[in-house]
This record gives sequence, C-alpha cells and structure tokens, in this order.
Amino acid sequence: MILPGTYDLYITNVCNLHCKNCSVLDWKGKHTIHHMDMSEVARIFDKIKRLGIVLDEIKIVGGEPTLHKQFPEIIEYILSQPTQKSLTVISNGLNLTEKVIETLTTVDKVIFSVYPGISAEEEIKQSGIEDRLKDVEYWHNDEFQYFDEPSKVVRIFGTSPAKNWNRCYLKHRCRTITDDGLYRCVIAMNKRSDICEWNDAEELLQYMESDVPLEACSDCSWPPEQKPWKSLKPEIDSKNYNKGLELIRSINV
Repeated sequence: MILPGTYDLYITNVCNLHCKNCSVLDWKGKHTIHHMDMSEVARIFDKIKRLGIVLDEIKIVGGEPTLHKQFPEIIEYILSQPTQKSLTVISNGLNLTEKVIETLTTVDKVIFSVYPGISAEEEIKQSGIEDRLKDVEYWHNDEFQYFDEPSKVVRIFGTSPAKNWNRCYLKHRCRTITDDGLYRCVIAMNKRSDICEWNDAEELLQYMESDVPLEACSDCSWPPEQKPWKSLKPEIDSKNYNKGLELIRSINV
C-alpha cells in the first residue's frame, strides 16, 4: 500500500545553527525531538515494512541531519529498504564534507535551507557540488513562524479547530515519522497529540487522508505571526557559517 505525500524523519536534535522559533529545536523554548541511533531508525522501518507500506517521499531532517555521526549509514540503510519511492535530505549546507557530499549524491533530492545573512547558496553553486547531486532545491527562510502569536488573519477572522485546519498547510507538508507512529503534522508531534500508531495499514491511510481537524487544532491558531529570521546565538552561528563556507571552498569537485 502506498501512503501518498511527504513524511519527515527527524534523526537528530544536533544543529550548527540556532534559529529562533525553530519548530522542533525552539518550540516554546524547548526541544521536541531527540537524537536517534541506528537501532531506532531500523526499528521504525521494520514497522513500516511489516505493514506493507510504501511512503511517497521521506525527508531526512533535524537539527542538521548531516551532523549525525551515522548519517552515511542511515542513508545507506534507508535506500536499501522497500519503504519509500523517493528519499530527500534537508540541510543548511554548512557541513559539506567529502563524505557527506558522497552520501548526498545517492539520494533523490537535496533541499538546502537558506537563511538571511548566512546563506551558502552561491558558494554551493559556484563550487560545482550542485552538479554532483541528482536534484537540488533551495528553500529561502527569510521569516519564521511565531506559533504563540496569532497573525492578522486570525485576529480579523477568528479561530476555531475547523478554521485552523482549513487554513493550515502543515497537514500536507509536515507529516512526521516516529518510532511510536505517524503524526499528521509537526505541531501535533510537538504536543504528542493525534498520533496514529503502527498497527494497521488501512487505519494509517484513513488517518492521512482524513479531512477532520485534529485535537491539536483546537489551540493552534493558524496562520501564526511571521517575523524575520533571527539567531538565538548569532556569534556562534556566524562562526559556524564561516566554517561551513571554508569547507565548501576546500572541496575539490
């Protein structure tokens, strides 16, 4: 059975940037994800295989997933499994060692997250690294969502579970894979709400195709306020950015 859509797998809470209001590393001031080891990754994929499920797309995310010490092994393992039609990695592009690049050449797509003032986009393009990858996108994150602050839309038109659900895109773009089961969106995962456990393939399909608001929608005013991207630790992030650029420039493509 194919489960349509894209599904996020958070393999680490380690990151070389400190984005204010990161949806998983600064969710109301705390981390909501942990660092997975290889055994947990394998356990998740065993559950998917047992149910005979194939996911349209799996996105490997973090944190910065390339900082995981077992990143190459994790990617190699997932690619060996019959559990997804395509595999994507999302990275900020500031840890492009030769080993990481070699691993990224094996996946179907790499998405580089781009932030104001610390973008590696031009360096990556000029380096020739992009030419070694199968498919590349750049996601520009000029603004971040402030989930505690309702936007003008919410203030004018009000909020309700149905309104929040209908206005939200996370239910389509941010489905989340965990050891315990699937979450329809990252906010539900943060709240540990509305999980669908790895019990039955048909149940999972119905959950993913359901158009009924989640319990998490009751107090998730959508859309939230958006504000310019900021770093929680600008000096550290600046140093890590410069280190990342030096790494890219040192690569002999």
